[in-house]
This record gives sequence, C-alpha cells and structure tokens, in this order.
Amino acid sequence: MIESHWIAKRSLLYPILAIAVWVQHGLLWLWIVHKQGTSWLTLLNHWDAEHYTIIATLGYQGANWVFFPLYPLLVRGWAAVTGLLAVPQVAGTLLSSLIFLGWLAVVVWLQSSPKNSEAIQAGLLPNTIWGWLLFLYSPGSFIFHSHHTESLFLLLSYLAFAAAVFCKPRMATIAAGLAGLTRNQGLFVILCVALIIAAHQRDRATQLRRFTFVCLGGMAIMLLFPLYQYWQTGNPWQSVQARSNWSHATSWFSMLQTLWFGNPWQNTSLGSLLHHAVYGLLIGGTVLLWRVSRPMALYTALSLGVMLQQGELINTFRYGAVLFSVWFVLGDRLARLPTWIKIGSLALMVALNYSVTWSYAISRWSY
Repeated sequence: MIESHWIAKRSLLYPILAIAVWVQHGLLWLWIVHKQGTSWLTLLNHWDAEHYTIIATLGYQGANWVFFPLYPLLVRGWAAVTGLLAVPQVAGTLLSSLIFLGWLAVVVWLQSSPKNSEAIQAGLLPNTIWGWLLFLYSPGSFIFHSHHTESLFLLLSYLAFAAAVFCKPRMATIAAGLAGLTRNQGLFVILCVALIIAAHQRDRATQLRRFTFVCLGGMAIMLLFPLYQYWQTGNPWQSVQARSNWSHATSWFSMLQTLWFGNPWQNTSLGSLLHHAVYGLLIGGTVLLWRVSRPMALYTALSLGVMLQQGELINTFRYGAVLFSVWFVLGDRLARLPTWIKIGSLALMVALNYSVTWSYAISRWSY
C-alpha cells in the first residue's frame, strides 16, 4: 500500500516538476526580453532554430542539408494548420513543447502502470526523485521547449526503447526509424533497440532474425531521406557531403585528442572546461548504466563517441539532454550520498542550467 501510494505521488510530482522548470526558463527569457530589448521572435530563432525555420518555410538549400527532415516537416504542417507560417519559430516552439508534454504523459503512464519496476530496471524511469531532477536540470534542457528537434527525438527514442523492452518489435522499429529521420543518433537507437528485441528470444536463429528485422526495418525508414535528396539534388548523400564541412577531426587520433584539448582549434576557456566536465559526467553515467541495461549504455556510449568527430565537445549539452537513462542513473547514485552533497550537486546543476538557458536567449553559444 505504501509503495503504491509513493508511485502515485511520483506520477503527479514528475510532470509538476517538469512544468515548473519550463516556467522558470520562460520567466528567465521574459526578463531578458524586457531588460535587453530583444524580441521573442528573435530569441526563439537563435542558432539551429534559424535553420529549421528556413527548411520549414523555404525547403532545403545549401548547408541546411545537414539537418534531418522529420522535425522541420512537422513544423511546416503544424504552422499551416495553426496559421503560424509567418512565424515558424513560434510554431516550432509550440510544437516542441507539446511533444515534450506528450513524452511526459508517456512517462507518467509508465510510472503508474504495473510495469513500473520493469521500466526502472530497463533504465526507462528513475528510481528516485533525484534521477528525475538531474534530467530536468541537465545543462541543455531548455532545448525541449524551444524550436529544436530534441523533444521529438526524445519522444521517438523513448517510445522505441520502451516498445523494445516490452517486446513490441513493430512499434519499436517504426519509432526507431522515425528517430533516424530526426537526428543522426537515430541510427544508434535502431541498433540498440534491435539488440533489446533480439534478447527476448532464446535460440540464436530467432535472435538473429529479430535483430535483422528491426535493423532493416528501421534503416528502410531512414533511407527515405537519401531518396528525397536524390530526387532533389541527384546526390543521395547530399547531407553527408554538407556535414563533412562541420567535422574538424582529421584522424582517429585527432578524435581522441579532443579529450585532452589536444587539437589546435580547441581552447581551455570556462565554457570548454564545462563542456568537458559534463562530458566526463556522462561517461561516468554510462559506466553506471552498463550495470542497468547494456543496450542503453551502448546507445549512450555511441552518442558520446560520435561527438568526437568534431574534434571538440561544443555540443555536449545538447547531445546529452536526450540521454535520459544516464541522468536517471546519475541521480539515483547521487541519492545515496550525504544530503549536503546532494543539495550542493543539484545547486551546481541548476546554476549551469540557468546559465546555458540565459546564453541561448542572448545568442551566446549554448549547445
């Protein structure tokens, strides 16, 4: 009875805390708009949001081919339905926020369902409130209610992993494939979801068939983007070609040098140090996650590894925001420590979160 009461209490507390963080970010942005004389339309269109705006309104052109198509396509449709085509950054912000609420609804349903314990063991839910707080206050969490792909990717990847854990291969394949049309990490979702699906079977032949089915199905959905590129440009790998201009690492060793600021374009400013610190925290969380779910830990490790291609860790906050299982596991481990360490660690996370949210609003690097 006590356990069921606590589960019900968490089911109510989780969305309340998430919306509270959302409101805090909104109030911070409102204050910046008021004090600095910038407009909401400008604020909501910073950094990659501007690229999504262009794709949603004008289609792909030039370097914008690096961005995956599902999110801007949905923004275009949503903006047309809501009459917001003239302000796509507003349409995108609303859509992203609604998708995040949808993800919250899935989490609440899973939290209150009989499968709660199984979801915790699979890394789909935190075991303590500290795991939830660390996710909400991860440095780049503002991204979930701004004009970016993260809410959509979070929902699709979460649904894919949840469907895989509860042995629903078709749903898992479709969700993973759609995640692959949202961000490059989607390929890792497909691979790791296939491993989870295969693990439900005992004999190797069936495992191989299930693994192959999910991988081929997910990648078939992903191939819609290269087909579209071929139709539009005659080059099915236009996005890969455009993305090559973003990569700075020149070799495998150059990628590894990223970890100790060994590349000539890196610096040791406070921002770089913070990105490295959070990256190290995520690596530690991945080690802890390995004991909970090896496929989930593999997904996180691959997501962290691909960042090294740039030869710097400037996207750590944004890439790390969607790695929900790592934050859950880190928070659950934090819950075991003395109160003063817990409070101090959370305070540091909140301070960094506010700083990053502020940086985005004033168009300072925030990813």
